[in-house]
Amino acid sequence: MPEYRDFFSKTNKNVWFPHKNLCLRLNYSLLLVKIMSKIFETIKQTIADAEEDVKKFAEGNNAAGGRIRKSMQDLKNLAQDLRKEVLDVKSSRTAK
Repeated sequence: MPEYRDFFSKTNKNVWFPHKNLCLRLNYSLLLVKIMSKIFETIKQTIADAEEDVKKFAEGNNAAGGRIRKSMQDLKNLAQDLRKEVLDVKSSRTAK
């Protein structure tokens, strides 16, 4: 599972101090939106990748069942990451 915050924090070191002024807060919000977009794209890709395994499992390939379970666990973790990012954006919008 990639660490999205680490990936994006390398591009702008100031974003982790959004409380200092409005400009940094806006940069922080924009960064979080980029992170959310990346997570959402990963969710869509994981679902697309799992679709073929679902078909294989329905045809009797038991090994595909394990891959489906792994994909669903990854989706659960990605969904949790997305929920956290949405909360961060919501909090940064209301922070004064």
